[in-house]
Amino acid sequence: MKNLLLAIAGILALSGCEPARVRERFTDARLSPDGRTGLFVFKRERYYPGTMGILGAGRPDRYVVNETVIGSYDMATAAVRVLHRRDNKDRYVNETADFRVVQIFGPRALVWGNDDRQYWLDINSGTLDVVPLRRELEARGREVGRIHLVDERGTLVFANKALGEAMNYSAPQELWLRRPGGEYERVAEILSGSNYGFKDNELYYYSPRGRTYLIYNLSSRTTRPFAGRDVPPLGRYDLAIGLHVADHGSPQPMIGRKVDGRWTYEEAKIDTSELR
Repeated sequence: MKNLLLAIAGILALSGCEPARVRERFTDARLSPDGRTGLFVFKRERYYPGTMGILGAGRPDRYVVNETVIGSYDMATAAVRVLHRRDNKDRYVNETADFRVVQIFGPRALVWGNDDRQYWLDINSGTLDVVPLRRELEARGREVGRIHLVDERGTLVFANKALGEAMNYSAPQELWLRRPGGEYERVAEILSGSNYGFKDNELYYYSPRGRTYLIYNLSSRTTRPFAGRDVPPLGRYDLAIGLHVADHGSPQPMIGRKVDGRWTYEEAKIDTSELR
C-alpha cells in the first residue's frame, strides 16, 4: 500500500512539472455580405497545464501567453490585417466562448466578446467599442435573441422573447429595432420561427394577428400590407464564396467556392506569425 501511495505521489509531482504547452487555432470566421472581406478570430496560448493526477492535464494553471486576435482577410489578395488584440491574462476562455463575429456590414461589424459583452468593431481603425445590448434589452424585459445588423449605420433587428422565456419554444417572439442612435422600438409580435427579412430600409414580416404579410418602413415609421410572400432574406444566400472554421476551432479558416453547383474547400493559409 505504501509503494502504491508513493507511485501516485510521483505521478502527481511529475504532472505538475510539465513544460509549457503551445496551442494556436482560429476560433471564428465570417464573410462580409459582398464577399470581399473576411473577419477572423485567432487564439494563441502558451501555458502550464493544470494537474489532475492520473487523469491527465487539467485546465491551465498559469499562462505565459493568452491572447485573442481579431483580424481581417482580403478575399481577393489574401492580405491580412490585425485589427484588435486582447490579452486574456490568466482567465481561461474556451474556444466556443471566445470572440464571435455576429455580422459585418460595410466598415462596421458587431462582435460578441469573450467577456459576454457586445462590441462595435470599426474595421478601418480596429477600434472596439462596447454596446450594452443585453443590459438595454433586459431593461425592456426582453432576451437578446437573434441579432441582425442590417446597414452600415448600425441599425439592428432583434427577434426575441420575454425574459426567462428563451427556452420556451411555444412563447411568442417579437421583432424589435435598435436605431443607430440607440433608440429601441417594438415593431410587432411574430410566430416563433416565423420568416422575416429586410430590404431598402424596410422590415418584412408575417403578422399572425392579421394573418397577413406586412412591411414596416423605418423612415416613415408606417406599416403597409405586402401582397407577396417572397420575404427578402436578412443575409446573402446567393454568394459563391464562403469563409468559416469548425465549431471548436481550426488550424486555418476554410475558404469555400461554389463552381457548377458544387462547393470545394481549401485552407486560407494565413501565416500565423503575422498575427504575433
